[in-house]
Amino acid sequence: MISTPPEQHSNRSLAQSSKAAFMTPASDNKPGAPLIETNRETNEETSRPISARGIMIQTGAMLLDAYRELNSKKLFWITMILSGIVVAAFGAVGFDERGFSVFWKHFDHTFLNTRFLPKEQLYKNLFIELGVQWWLGFIALILALVSTAPMFPDFLSGGAVDLYLARPLGRTRLFLTKYFVGLLFVSFQVAVFCLASFLVIGIRGGAWVPGLFLAVPVVVLMFSYLWSICALFGTLTRSTVAALLLTLLAWALVFAIHATESTLLMFSIGSLVEAQELDRDIERFESTRATLNANPATTQPKTFEAARLWTINASLERAKTDRAKSKDNFATWHALAYAIKWPLPKTSETTALLERWLNRQFRAPRERREQEPSDEATNRNFFQNPRVRRLTAAEVGKVIRSRSAAWVIGTSLLFEGAVLALATRVFSRRDF
Repeated sequence: MISTPPEQHSNRSLAQSSKAAFMTPASDNKPGAPLIETNRETNEETSRPISARGIMIQTGAMLLDAYRELNSKKLFWITMILSGIVVAAFGAVGFDERGFSVFWKHFDHTFLNTRFLPKEQLYKNLFIELGVQWWLGFIALILALVSTAPMFPDFLSGGAVDLYLARPLGRTRLFLTKYFVGLLFVSFQVAVFCLASFLVIGIRGGAWVPGLFLAVPVVVLMFSYLWSICALFGTLTRSTVAALLLTLLAWALVFAIHATESTLLMFSIGSLVEAQELDRDIERFESTRATLNANPATTQPKTFEAARLWTINASLERAKTDRAKSKDNFATWHALAYAIKWPLPKTSETTALLERWLNRQFRAPRERREQEPSDEATNRNFFQNPRVRRLTAAEVGKVIRSRSAAWVIGTSLLFEGAVLALATRVFSRRDF
């Protein structure tokens, strides 16, 4: 006797459990009306539409089946346990006047203490630096992809799709419902993590910050970019491993393009800052030379004023030579990288938006840096002059912050919509 694989048997049984929900007659509208006819090629409804109640019953049954499928594989609870461990570690950190402690181990620190920053601000910064940047913005997304990646491949290859398509149910609605279930899965996980972090900051830090829950829609939005790609590859390949690896590869490619564009932007602005600093040096040297012009320099200077004038003249000539050679060689390459990046999902920028909004909610103090004294050296190379690097970093930050949330989220959603449209078309026209 041939046995049925456990996973395939599970998928079939889950679909059969809600079979009655999909047998929605048109009698919801009129008593005694016949069942809705279905196009056998596309499985799209061809007669009068079913009632809203029937659609809700069918959709609810699909949501229940998807939850049972995730729950049967224990992935949901494993991810929840890992989130709980992260929150527990977050709550195990304590701060006092001498430093910080992790569980029972204490560490003295110059800045991470309550004399340098209030306790509540330390917990808020810890949530942004570790909770947002590393956990929600990276590790939790990978775990969410691992948890949801099998949804479409198992659904298509396990035989459960046949039972769904035998009912009066449109393929587009079936696909989008499955996609929506993945988003609900991640939404619940992120909400639980934010709720636990909210309690930790409130109890341990003494500050209750409702704005922390802003992370829920932003993280889910960022996951949706990747989830659309995973759904497309899962539909095309019917393989969980292939869908997951191709999605991670696409994510790495998007990140590489983002890093390339940011690096070229830094070099392009750095070239402009170098030119501005050289112009500043030339103006300063000419002003100093005009002041010391009463004591002309000689080949072998004998006085301090003459020696200084000789140095100023030499520096001025060198600054003019460097300024003549200075030009922006990266502007064209940056424009090309930006054009490539424009239609792609902005995962890094979305995380940066969340950090920016949370900083406003938390009112984190800005880092104060002392003004570096101006020197008379003419070496304004980006890699060798700290002042040029600092000014460049400030200008790059202004450019990145000028990219509005509407642009970051809007272009990303356009990409997601295009990928979803392609995946839905493949799912609707494929012969199962």
